Amino acid sequence: MAAVEIFKEIDKNQQDDVRYEVTVQMVEIYMEKIFDLLVPAAKKTPLQIRESKTQVFVQGCLQKPCTDYA
Repeated sequence: MAAVEIFKEIDKNQQDDVRYEVTVQMVEIYMEKIFDLLVPAAKKTPLQIRESKTQVFVQGCLQKPCTDYA
């Protein structure tokens, strides 16, 4: 699994002058609507896909920091 490998590589490459930051976003696409899976069910509203000059993103989707796969 890709997420497991990411954290394995981070663990192997620990250096004093390098800092790793991993964040996660989780979305569900259901019946052509996008929902943020990190939001409680009672507060879920459909989200929109947006595009800037440099990226395509889901507007309003939460990002949570994570320090390991679990």
